[in-house]
Amino acid sequence: MDNVIIRERVFFLLVLLFCLAVLWPLRLPFALGVVFAFVSEEPVIWLQRKFRKTSKKSHWIISSLTIAAILGAFLIPIIFASYVAIGQLVNLLVAKQGAVSMPQISGVWAKWLSEKVSDFGVNVSIPQILSKVNDALVNLSQNALETLGAIVQGTPEILFDTFVMVMTWVVFTVQGPHFRAALLPKLIPWNEERRVICDTTADVLKGVIVANMLVSVVQSIIVSVILALFGIPRAFLWGVMAFFASFVPLVGTAPIMIGSAIYCFTQDRIPATIMLLISAVGVGSIDNILRPYFMQGSSHLSFFWIFIAFIGGIARFGVAGAVLGPLAFSLFVAIMKTLDLRYPLHVLLPKVSQSEEKEIRS
Repeated sequence: MDNVIIRERVFFLLVLLFCLAVLWPLRLPFALGVVFAFVSEEPVIWLQRKFRKTSKKSHWIISSLTIAAILGAFLIPIIFASYVAIGQLVNLLVAKQGAVSMPQISGVWAKWLSEKVSDFGVNVSIPQILSKVNDALVNLSQNALETLGAIVQGTPEILFDTFVMVMTWVVFTVQGPHFRAALLPKLIPWNEERRVICDTTADVLKGVIVANMLVSVVQSIIVSVILALFGIPRAFLWGVMAFFASFVPLVGTAPIMIGSAIYCFTQDRIPATIMLLISAVGVGSIDNILRPYFMQGSSHLSFFWIFIAFIGGIARFGVAGAVLGPLAFSLFVAIMKTLDLRYPLHVLLPKVSQSEEKEIRS
């Protein structure tokens, strides 16, 4: 009988691996759809109860409308801001005939700065340096247009992946609990361990999403204030764009801040350019501090361990490590608590009294 059970379980795992191999080309949109669906389950159920619609048909309708509202809230500002950004970039390049020229590149301030530097025994031509930077910006602008062209050419693939993600989101929002109830007992046959994994994963995923939202809000406010202080046109619009750009892994708000620095450079505002570049580094790095801070409550870990798990996870697994790192440490804490309840220290070590055990655990 045991051999039959083992054979059935092995065959089940082989079939599951076969299915995962089929899904592998769509792993990113599929995984995103599953995660978004998992987080959307409770709001959709709440809406069902709110409107007293408990039928299966109403569940599908409410799920679809909720997801459409969420996508609309995100996509419309992104499309509008991207349209404005691309329009201004094209107008700038057309006005400069494909080059970014620096007005007054050898102005009085540049000569004055060269003289001050030479007083320290360093002979440096500031206008010559700025001219080289100007050439670099021209190349950067050309590369930006080439990248934009590549994105446009890849639009059909992006649209297809988005379609797969949305479909997965809708289906798993409705049927996700049934899928988990059917699949998890076969993968993890131990009730207590399965409960720990499910509860911890849910807390970490929700914590990651909430933390990302809060970090994006903070970054967008900081970007808006900085751009307004340096007189960048439409600072609030770029701040809104920064909110959505901050969700993009590895890129974040850098294009907006660097683009603003390039704009100041074209206006011969070198101090503002330098300050904006420094601010770009600061704004881009602040999420490494804020995200672990905002995740403390949901993961039941201290700031130190969340920070270590977050940085180590990204270093080991890439972008996915932002979830896998905290999840690994949170599972460790959860299973430790379970073992503490099941096997008290004074039972494992008879020489330790209950009072000493409380002191040790504290």
